[in-house]
Amino acid sequence: MNVSDVVRPWQIDVHDRQDVVVVEPKEVVRAVEQVLRQEACPRAQISVALVDDAEIQRLNREFLDHDYPTDVISFTYRPAPDLEGELIVGAERAYRVAGEMQHGWKSELLWYIVHGTLHLLGYEDGTEADRRAMRGREQEAMEALELDWPLERGSDR
Repeated sequence: MNVSDVVRPWQIDVHDRQDVVVVEPKEVVRAVEQVLRQEACPRAQISVALVDDAEIQRLNREFLDHDYPTDVISFTYRPAPDLEGELIVGAERAYRVAGEMQHGWKSELLWYIVHGTLHLLGYEDGTEADRRAMRGREQEAMEALELDWPLERGSDR
């Protein structure tokens, strides 16, 4: 059997369309894969775009009717078990917010990716109960990735 004959259950493509921070694509893939593994998603095809504030604000306005930069926007095209989706991640926002909150931008950015991947898998955060459940899954993923948890206990940001 050739290596090329092995079927990979997850395909994660990373597109870095910003120049604010230098991001290693393998770190992005690792964060997405951690959530997929943790949530027992058997197959996934996910595109992750890292963008600046102007781009994510434009997309946020176009698709969600919110005229401000945000952390992550998720688009689920096909739900699990054959998940197909896209994440648009605000890399510039992660850098700025991390500075304001006085923690590392990489943890902030990867938390956005964990959060967005959970949205792709159907998690919501519109109610307090949903937010608590999602925060627990996020914290589990961040700990497995050995990353600092950028939220204080009980935070709703």
